[in-house]
Amino acid sequence: MTDLKSIFSRCDSLPLPIKKDEHWRFSNLAFWGGEVEKFLDFKSADSYGSFSGNKGVLENPIAEKYLKILLGGGKFDAYCARNFANAKIFSVAKNAKAKITSADFADVNIFEIEEGAQVDVFDEKFFECGKLSTLANFYFLKKGAKINVNTFYDSKENSPRYTRADFYLQDGAQASDVFVETGKSNTRAERNFELAGKNSRADVAALFVSSDSITHDLRTRQHHSCPGAFSNLKVKNILFDTSRTAFAGLIRVDEDAQKTESYQSCRSLLVSEKARASGMPVLEILANDVTCSHGCAVSQPDREEIFYMKSRGLDEYLAQKLLVGGFANEIIGRFGDKAFASSVSEKISDL
Repeated sequence: MTDLKSIFSRCDSLPLPIKKDEHWRFSNLAFWGGEVEKFLDFKSADSYGSFSGNKGVLENPIAEKYLKILLGGGKFDAYCARNFANAKIFSVAKNAKAKITSADFADVNIFEIEEGAQVDVFDEKFFECGKLSTLANFYFLKKGAKINVNTFYDSKENSPRYTRADFYLQDGAQASDVFVETGKSNTRAERNFELAGKNSRADVAALFVSSDSITHDLRTRQHHSCPGAFSNLKVKNILFDTSRTAFAGLIRVDEDAQKTESYQSCRSLLVSEKARASGMPVLEILANDVTCSHGCAVSQPDREEIFYMKSRGLDEYLAQKLLVGGFANEIIGRFGDKAFASSVSEKISDL
């Protein structure tokens, strides 16, 4: 069994990202490659205790699988692995229905969803200042299970965060993932989808609202290893001031994954002329009977639409706010709960 001290040793030994690291291409390496150090927690393993009070976590083979994934990753995955001492496992029984909220979460959460179960997850967090937050959620869906994940993250300045979510889908499993991130701190989000079962399905939508001089960074992977699965990823970015967004998305279709359908798109709205958006969609197709596509687009608010609204009595600010709101609502409307969607929409409209 892995011990906590070896996890800390692994974390301490790994370097921060550099320009040669392809997985961090287009990221704000001035921050993640150096400035982030002042937010790192240099407590010892002894101050975290051990797995003794939570050893049941590592007795779970699914939890052990994901701990190994984190330890095989980079610096910030290893920081997530440190939180396994307090990880939680949420098990949903066969054919059951459940609603799980972030009030019950730890920094690492493993969701084991049995056959035919249906789960709604609501993950809403506001991050405090002065430290790096590293969070990881792992969703393991067995045959025919369904999950709807609704996530909204926000923060003040000087509260950077590294978050990741991994979905593993067996035969006929379905995942809906809607992720919205705002705030005035640099962030890195990774969301990975392993479509490992026949006729599994992942519908993914993400929205980032970026302001000041910060960078929101998103990396995704849609990995198809079985025939007949479907995945669709839609990303939208809204950029103000001198902010940045970075997106890199991979669709990989293995040789045996015939009859795959997989799509990916990223659209960025530059509200400021000084804002910048970077996109890098990638296809790796090893099968020959698939339907796959990807695309990225960057635009500014349509001046003709703004002119039309101003001619109807709106000022520049309100006209632009309506356009931005309409752009965002395509993603926000995907939340599975109307009250949750309305709450997020109101918070974004106040930005």
